[in-house]
Amino acid sequence: MKDSHKSKKKRFDFLSKISFRRFFSEIKLVRKIKLSYIFFFLFFLNLIFITIFVYLFHLVQKESISKVQIKELARHLLPYSSKSPGELPVSARSIAVYEKDSRAFVIEKNSTLRFSPASSAKIMTSLVALEAFGTDKILNATNINIVEGSKMGLFEGEAISVENLLYGLLLPSGNDAAFVIANSYTGGQSEFISRMNTKARELKLLNTNFIDAAGFEDDNYTTANDLARLASAALENSEFRKIVSTKKKIVYDTSGKIPHDLKNLNELLDVPGVYGVKTGFTDEAGGVLVTAIDVNKKTYIVVVLKSDDRFADTNDIIREVVKNIQLISF
Repeated sequence: MKDSHKSKKKRFDFLSKISFRRFFSEIKLVRKIKLSYIFFFLFFLNLIFITIFVYLFHLVQKESISKVQIKELARHLLPYSSKSPGELPVSARSIAVYEKDSRAFVIEKNSTLRFSPASSAKIMTSLVALEAFGTDKILNATNINIVEGSKMGLFEGEAISVENLLYGLLLPSGNDAAFVIANSYTGGQSEFISRMNTKARELKLLNTNFIDAAGFEDDNYTTANDLARLASAALENSEFRKIVSTKKKIVYDTSGKIPHDLKNLNELLDVPGVYGVKTGFTDEAGGVLVTAIDVNKKTYIVVVLKSDDRFADTNDIIREVVKNIQLISF
């Protein structure tokens, strides 16, 4: 009996051990199954996120490509005019109509012949001044009694900001403003003029040369082609664009005690779409006018050189050519 009892006890112990082992094995199995499900869930979630990211990236790329394609398409729309230069009732010896976006000339007459730019040289003076000084720098007017020609009315010793000098340079075409700007440049007048000519080379204006910052001397030379492209480059500067589109403005010296009542000489600023750019006149140069006008979301630059009536000529070109331009694709 005792042996039988012992045998039963041993068997129970053995079965108990087996049961516990099975129990723990099942727990481990359940854990493995749960971990597998968790891993699968995380993998699936990650896959969803990757799919969404790839889709969104594709949309962004597609949108970017579309914008580039639209820009490229716009570039391939070239302006065309049925008018020939000989049909235009203008007195100007040289003319050019330039479309800013496509960089295409719509119509030209003697556009590569050299003429004196007169005060339209101040477009380059402005670019170099903005590059060298910015708008906030204060300059001092000295020795301005030697300045000839049109003036903004600076006083000897007056301290004034570059921004206000640019208004005086571009609205009433102040030679005194040009003198102060060039004289304040490192190295003085000669270095400033040298920089004007270097800038011309950088802009590929190969038929342009300056010998003074105001355009007062008739030995300065340029072409209608170069002037159009110079104006286009200058209009990329928002400060320049703002100033040349201003009809009149009162500016002050740094003390606020010396006012300068300035009026733009450009009579075409009242024409819808016109917002600049620069007038010029000397006896040798004749009438000079560089005009920017927006028509049908395109910017056109009209240049007339050696004109008997620069405003009438430009108005005729705007009416006969610019407002009748067709855009053709190729």
